[in-house]
Amino acid sequence: MPYSTVSRSRVRPEAIVIDNGPEFAGKASDAWSYGRGVALLFIRPGKPIENAFIAWKEDYNTARPHSALGYVPPAEYMLARNKTA
Repeated sequence: MPYSTVSRSRVRPEAIVIDNGPEFAGKASDAWSYGRGVALLFIRPGKPIENAFIAWKEDYNTARPHSALGYVPPAEYMLARNKTA
């Protein structure tokens, strides 16, 4: 989701934790955050676990099957449920 979309749809965060990829470490991200008073907090190089919450959440909701949901991921379960509702 683009930063501009996030900033219009949510309360402005004080900081954003990001990895060191070129898409985040560039001048555009720096200018955007500076202009809005949002700090960019980079994880330490070689420490992807510091950004694990997002990766875990994505995997947990879209790929990992859950026994309570008939061994399908939550996202798939909700799609099927919404189709029958």
